[in-house]
Amino acid sequence: MKTDYSEKPRFTHSIFLDLLLYMMGFGLFIGVLFPPLTSLVTHLDQKEIYTYSFFITCMFAGFLVGILNYLLVKLILGNKFRQFLDKMVQIRNRINSDNSMGICDEKECLIHIKSDDEIGASADNFNQLVLSLYKRIRLEDRLLEINNFVHHYLETRKLSHYVLEELCKQGNFHGGICLIQNSQEDKWEGISHYGLRESDLDKEYLFHPGSIVDRVLANRKTLTLELPEDIPVELKGFGLSYRPRFFIIAPVSYYSSVISFFIFVGDNKPDEEISRLMELIFSQLGHAMQNSLLHEKLRKISIIDELTQVYNRRYGFEKLQEAFQNSVQKNTPITVVLCDLDFFKKINDTYGHLAGDYILREMCLIYQSNIRKEDILCRYGGEEFMLILLEASGPDGFKHCERFRKKIENHEFHWEGNSLNVTMSFGVSCYPDCFARSEYELIQQADDALYQAKQNGRNQVVLASEPIK
Repeated sequence: MKTDYSEKPRFTHSIFLDLLLYMMGFGLFIGVLFPPLTSLVTHLDQKEIYTYSFFITCMFAGFLVGILNYLLVKLILGNKFRQFLDKMVQIRNRINSDNSMGICDEKECLIHIKSDDEIGASADNFNQLVLSLYKRIRLEDRLLEINNFVHHYLETRKLSHYVLEELCKQGNFHGGICLIQNSQEDKWEGISHYGLRESDLDKEYLFHPGSIVDRVLANRKTLTLELPEDIPVELKGFGLSYRPRFFIIAPVSYYSSVISFFIFVGDNKPDEEISRLMELIFSQLGHAMQNSLLHEKLRKISIIDELTQVYNRRYGFEKLQEAFQNSVQKNTPITVVLCDLDFFKKINDTYGHLAGDYILREMCLIYQSNIRKEDILCRYGGEEFMLILLEASGPDGFKHCERFRKKIENHEFHWEGNSLNVTMSFGVSCYPDCFARSEYELIQQADDALYQAKQNGRNQVVLASEPIK
């Protein structure tokens, strides 16, 4: 049966005042009705009952009872409704002042009325409304905080690690990992992890045709799986080296393509609030990750030499300036090497420029496999390269170049059936041994040493020993 909630005719604009009028009217009605009823149920003389004074007394008594009933209702119900009003005003002020409800505990925000009637039901529904509002605002605050970070940073690794860390902490997950597609090698590789190592994944099964991950990537929808302990499940299909209770795969899509996906594992199922938060985050993460990938691609183009895939001259100068200033402040050594392929023009003239390009690429691959991670190799120009050896002395730089010189000399370069002999010359300078006053003087000293190596017959290393005059 449908309940009619339409407004009924009223006497005043106050419900309590209407109630007072109804109760006084009902009291007067009872006062008028009381004398006839008294004559029916008692043996009193009707002359004593039907008198003007008795009627007035009964009507006054009924009127007084109506007022007393109103005061009781006002006292009891008015107090309860005042609680509702005070809580509503308090919550409204919190939202308007802070744009957030902050920490909403039971004492501060909820109404405590125990009553098995409409008043109690109203209090329970009010509390549920407040808790739902609090959860919604808290969800929006979390989402806003994460979105601010996501759109502020353009480094994919930092971006993905932040999302992993925040969701693992808030969702109480055991750990997670983010994998991104390497379009050049056509494979997925881990770029960040939290509480879960990439070695915990068995990629052979993780991306096996027909696997769960394969289906998730095809459907582009988040999948949450529960793995009860008493039900045997073949974990190879999940690509994990151990058995979690819950397994979540969340793809990150950019239009119709999946550019990344997150894996979360844990022992507890995420609640509705965390699930909603994850849904909102991953629905917006695609554009942010695509922007970060594009930013990294553009940055790579701006600092990487296209032919040799080592740093270009501009970036090399920037890093040398930073490294030299750091060495001066900390009083630590720094070595700069300028090296040049001997008779490179002759190779280009004899075998063609494609052969020269091949030698440059091959030489850089050999060099990169023989330097430390913190050292910087850049293409200085043409067939000339600059190497920055951090916290390395002049003699250390000389020994390193001598080893590499021998590797190039003994390496067999093959081009279109021809075996090419290639040698290199090196000029080495070091701060503070050479007393360079700037990074430009350090480069000049290395360049002078390289020139001396060329003049002395090439295929050798020369260490600068005197400052520029």
